Amino acid sequence: MGRILCVLTEAPAPAGVDPPRRDLSPLRYPGGKRRMSPFIATLFRLSGASAIMEPFAGGASVSLTLVENGLAAEAAIADADPLVAAFWSTVFSTEAALLAEMVSEAVLDVSEWRRQKALSPRSRLESAYKLLYLNRTSFSGSLKSNTGPLGGMAGAATGLIASRFNREALACRIVAISALRDRVMWVRCGDWRETVAQASGFGRKPFIYLDPPYFAKSGRLYPRHFNDADHRDLASYVMGDPGAPWALSYDRHPDAEAAYGAHPGYAVVGMVHTAGRRAVRDEIVVSDVIGKARRTGALPRSGRYSLPVRREDWVRFDEVMPAVA
Repeated sequence: MGRILCVLTEAPAPAGVDPPRRDLSPLRYPGGKRRMSPFIATLFRLSGASAIMEPFAGGASVSLTLVENGLAAEAAIADADPLVAAFWSTVFSTEAALLAEMVSEAVLDVSEWRRQKALSPRSRLESAYKLLYLNRTSFSGSLKSNTGPLGGMAGAATGLIASRFNREALACRIVAISALRDRVMWVRCGDWRETVAQASGFGRKPFIYLDPPYFAKSGRLYPRHFNDADHRDLASYVMGDPGAPWALSYDRHPDAEAAYGAHPGYAVVGMVHTAGRRAVRDEIVVSDVIGKARRTGALPRSGRYSLPVRREDWVRFDEVMPAVA
């Protein structure tokens, strides 16, 4: 791989234990689910599933956490954004080494940012690189057409445009993730409905994790966001019978509370966000697994769950669930 030297000497974490290294996903996402992973991992374990399906992949932090730690035997991920799908398809392919090489040699200035912004990729590899480049050098990681570079058009002069793009670290993350390719069943570009329709054809019992575009601000952050009809369609799906264990996460928005508040698996989860400034913010998780655990007495019938703030407190995933504030 040219001049890239990635030393990956850490022993695999025991099943159910949070890995010591930092977030494996190379992508930045407002409201990203890295800190939610222990909570979702416990739901996954309680569900009895052996494979994870993410129809709204984004940064894919949950799938990566479950697969890397041996909690999920396999993962299937999809995203409606062609660039996101191209990125993960490339990472889990033999082109991962080429992508890592490109990342290690990235030119980080406004001229290159403008070139990438205007680029019409001619290959999957170019699409993957464009996604990562703009995600790591744009405000809030957004690829919206009206989003500018970190630090504004003077970002190169101030050094801000390169502040979230550690070439070596990102290249090594790609190398590390690519080692999991044999445990990724597929990566697809498509609507969430098309993805969940594949659940019945899985050889292994899947757990469906749905992290759709949020109600608040998603139109300003994501090229592909939900309208009211999209939110209603998703609510109808999960309030029916998806045919597989599932969990859904949303921002704590009045419309989300109105749509899901009566579900027996509705819960409020306090988690730390660092977009803009560090703050603990409530989010919503709805899951048939939570509903079943409450019926059996494994969980209180209501409550607010608090996730550990410090990574050193993430000892075992199972300790997260009973932590009711």
